[in-house]
Amino acid sequence: PTISNAKINATSPVMINTIVKINASVSDSGVGISTVLIQVDPPNSAPYNVTAQNSGSEYYNSTTLLNQ
Repeated sequence: PTISNAKINATSPVMINTIVKINASVSDSGVGISTVLIQVDPPNSAPYNVTAQNSGSEYYNSTTLLNQ
């Protein structure tokens, strides 16, 4: 797969226990994309995955809570 334009849509530093929107364009010229996982690495706890929602070729998750 090819991942491009990955970013957190935040106008200021991201604080713990806030909701952020994460965007990424994901494509695969082979069999296509069935699932996109976003790995969140909090500073004070174990990493966890969030399954992104699909919107055409743009995958996103607009309700990711960045917790500790």
